[in-house]
Amino acid sequence: MNAEPLYGSRPWKKFGDGPATESGLFSERKMTPYTAADVRFVSKNDNLYVFFLGLPESDPVVRSFAESEGLWGRPIQRVRVIGSGEEVRWSLTREGLRISRPNHNPSKLTLGFEVS
Repeated sequence: MNAEPLYGSRPWKKFGDGPATESGLFSERKMTPYTAADVRFVSKNDNLYVFFLGLPESDPVVRSFAESEGLWGRPIQRVRVIGSGEEVRWSLTREGLRISRPNHNPSKLTLGFEVS
C-alpha cells in the first residue's frame, strides 16, 4: 500500500509536524507514542506524501501548509488517500491544509494522503 510514496522518495523541506520529535535510533522505553497530531512528509516527483501517525477523529489539518510557513509554493490540484485513490475535499485555511476524512481508510494505524 505504501510502496508508491516510499520507494524512491526524498525528504521534504520539513520532516513533519506534531509533538513527537524523536529521530534516529529509538528506544522503546523512552519513545513517546505517536498520535494523529504527529505528521510526517516525503516527496517524490511533484507529489508530497503526508502521513498521520494515528487516526484523526476529525478532519485533520497539515499545519506546514499554513501561508505563514512558506513551504508550499504552488496551487494544490488534488488530495487523495494513499492505498485507495479516493479523492477527498480539502481547503487551505490560516491553520494549514484542512483535509476531509475519507469514507474509507485502508490502514488501521495511519492515514496517508498524496498532495499534488
